[in-house]
Amino acid sequence: MPLTPPSSSPELSHGSGITLVTNENSYRMLPGPEDIDPISLTRVLPPVLLSTIPRCAGCDGIIVDRFILKVLERPWHSQCLKCADCSGRLIERCYVRSGRVFCKEDFFRRFGSKCPTCESGIAPGEIVRRAQDNVYHLPCFRCAGCSRQLDTGDEFYLLEDKKLLCKQDYETARAKDGDGPPKRPRTTITAKQLDTLKSAYNASPKPARHIREQLSQDTGLDMRVVQVWFQNRYELSKL
Repeated sequence: MPLTPPSSSPELSHGSGITLVTNENSYRMLPGPEDIDPISLTRVLPPVLLSTIPRCAGCDGIIVDRFILKVLERPWHSQCLKCADCSGRLIERCYVRSGRVFCKEDFFRRFGSKCPTCESGIAPGEIVRRAQDNVYHLPCFRCAGCSRQLDTGDEFYLLEDKKLLCKQDYETARAKDGDGPPKRPRTTITAKQLDTLKSAYNASPKPARHIREQLSQDTGLDMRVVQVWFQNRYELSKL
């Protein structure tokens, strides 16, 4: 099975940049004493002039600092731009959801893909393993029985609770339960093998037997694995 970063939306992958800009309507550029505080400023300035001063998206107070931070075109006091969960100051990049801002770690802990093994979020760019539609942290992709980490080419079983069992532990458990012959294990496919299969699929979604045999030789995969991969790929293309 190839090592790949998790797929996610642009919002999840990149977050929002934080821009430092000059506050053209800073009170220091306005007539009057420079030591006047923002609250007093709201009392002495005429409404027309006051309406030109930006308001913080966090506290709704006017921003009179010489420099302000902007996220998605909304201004912030530097002290107000903090993660909604950990209260850490946000400087270069943040993640926004429903008007709340988060640091990368807390955003993906809340809203990102969850690893079925540890139930923690998966950050973009993190190397992962996949089993069907499930995405696992690389260290979490291990057998639930013997705790051995599953590697490329290993056969494993995906259980209903999304836990993984290596072939040996699964067959041992079924033999103890007397539950009949074991099912076929799943086979991990390397990135190189996957590229070969995709190229063949693009050339012919329903390859003849001799082509499947050649693909089996080229990739080292069992003929049955190649056949099932093409069947699944074709069914997904019709969705």
